[in-house]
Amino acid sequence: IKQTVLLRAIRDCVSPESALPEGLFSQPETFLIRPDSGSGVAKHVVHIPAFLLRCRQNLDVIKCALDGCDLETIRSLGHQVRGSGGMFGHPRISEIGKALEEAADRANLEDARAWAFEFSDYLDRIHVD
Repeated sequence: IKQTVLLRAIRDCVSPESALPEGLFSQPETFLIRPDSGSGVAKHVVHIPAFLLRCRQNLDVIKCALDGCDLETIRSLGHQVRGSGGMFGHPRISEIGKALEEAADRANLEDARAWAFEFSDYLDRIHVD
């Protein structure tokens, strides 16, 4: 599947009120992803739950890495998250991944914890219909 096709399908299926937040802890609203059953878009959107599940799994590992002060794991997963967010129509996830990666590079566990919390909060506000 071409990235442009996937992003167009996601854009068409996301409710208009789901504008992505610009800053850390900036907007408390929930994001709703709703497949359009009549246009064939659903076959493209079906991958989003798997992506979100992978994000949750990465977040769990990041939290464990924070508890163990494992900066290399935080950096590595931050890098992975950074690369995948935009591909699935979530540029905010990419921004969070970048911030996690940079916090680990600076050995700043306090910042990494704050970004892990933002990642968790962001994921909690996404609901697939």
